[in-house]
Amino acid sequence: MDKSAQRYIDLAFEYHVAAMALNSQIFDAPYLYNPTAYLLRHTIELLLKGLIIKEIKVGKKNINAQHSLLSLWAHLNKLASPAFEKSDIALIRSVITKIDKKDFSSTRYRYPYKGSKDKPIKQIPLEPVAISITDLVPDLSEGIPWIAIRANQVGVASKGSKLLCEMKDLFDIIETLFKFSEETDM
Repeated sequence: MDKSAQRYIDLAFEYHVAAMALNSQIFDAPYLYNPTAYLLRHTIELLLKGLIIKEIKVGKKNINAQHSLLSLWAHLNKLASPAFEKSDIALIRSVITKIDKKDFSSTRYRYPYKGSKDKPIKQIPLEPVAISITDLVPDLSEGIPWIAIRANQVGVASKGSKLLCEMKDLFDIIETLFKFSEETDM
């Protein structure tokens, strides 16, 4: 494998491990959602860049300037779509489209505000997740709640369950991309 591509994939692995470490603490520290989400997003970005470089010799300088996951995925998909399972392509496209809408420039989870001269500044929620520990049975009228388990305690997401489900999807596509990087020498 191209050394440059391997460096991207190795660094993606390091970000992935850091994201897993933070994610394991979300039960006690739900405010870790934004840093964890950023690490996952960056893991995907590095993986996509590494897989693209693995396929074609693209200047690192050019690829480093690209932060849109959707653009990177479209490029990789064009190069390697026959090697992916159709169900994986659909899942990756769906999850990357969602995250790209929230964070196309890789700044959403890093800064507390977003905006520009033309758009008003919008505050980013710094604690978008809350997990409640209770003996009560969760209200199922709004659907199945996101449940966190730690040793002998069970918690229910009282805020941010959709975000936590989306985070699980990020972990899933990262696993798919790592598997793809190992199985193929494109």
